[in-house]
Amino acid sequence: MARMSFVLAACQLVLGLLMTSLTGSSLQNNECPQLCVCEIRPWFTPQSTYREATTVDCNDLRLTRIPSNLSSDTQVLLLQSNNIAKTVDELQQLFNLTELDFSQNNFTNIKEVGLTN
Repeated sequence: MARMSFVLAACQLVLGLLMTSLTGSSLQNNECPQLCVCEIRPWFTPQSTYREATTVDCNDLRLTRIPSNLSSDTQVLLLQSNNIAKTVDELQQLFNLTELDFSQNNFTNIKEVGLTN
């Protein structure tokens, strides 16, 4: 009986890893900017509720502009430590965006971030 439980648990683990790997690889190949990492990552809401969020990580890539081929499903966009000084309309199609990290870039004015209602 214990052996059967172990085999069942092992099968569930393998299936879970396979599903995670398939999900991650489909994000990598579907609308992921070159050099960035696109994957589902854990995210905690301001109310400390655990969620999974479609994340595009373009940190520390020396980018001078926001990548143009971002998926509209992007929820978390990480652009820390680049050389971005302004945006035009790259963020307008990101209706699901819940977190944006522009820290350590070259913005001199908040209007240059380009966020609107």
